[in-house]
Amino acid sequence: MMGGKARQKLPEELIGGVWPMRGLAGHAPRESDGFQRPGPNAKRGGKGHLGHDFMYRNAAKAVVEARPEVVKWYFCPNNSAQAVSPVKGVVGTVQFSKTQGWWVEVKHGRFMSVFRHLVSVSVSSGDALEVGELVGLVGHAPKAGKRGINHLHWELWDLLRAGPRRRAHKVVDATQYLRKWKKLPQLEPGS
Repeated sequence: MMGGKARQKLPEELIGGVWPMRGLAGHAPRESDGFQRPGPNAKRGGKGHLGHDFMYRNAAKAVVEARPEVVKWYFCPNNSAQAVSPVKGVVGTVQFSKTQGWWVEVKHGRFMSVFRHLVSVSVSSGDALEVGELVGLVGHAPKAGKRGINHLHWELWDLLRAGPRRRAHKVVDATQYLRKWKKLPQLEPGS
């Protein structure tokens, strides 16, 4: 290749993927907090925010880009935003956490999607999921109480790579995959 980086191929398990949150009432999902963005853990030697947070944009793009730290430009109504499987997979763990809300793991070959802050789930352990199939509805972390901001926290883990410190698996920056994946519209009831 002349004058640039060679394009990285998508791993086979991740080809033909979709964003892990569907659109809502004409709004496409947006990443509201990106991978390894500095946060409270970065001050203690951590790598910052691991994973990707999704909401819907509520303001003009120019306004958001000028002040990306302002969450008020984003919104995510409770019990309406739909978390979906980004690629084919099999549901692993489905559990409720007092701090994170419903937590669902979906295995995609050597990768695994981890969904957090779900207010309800539509899957059970062992379910086989197709691309874009409903996993659950998005809420917020219960530990945040009434001031919690609804959003989907989604991580992509590489099951063949060990993570740092006490993490069993490596959390992958999925930005390159999100750029290639489609954004789906909202599922209509009964679909």
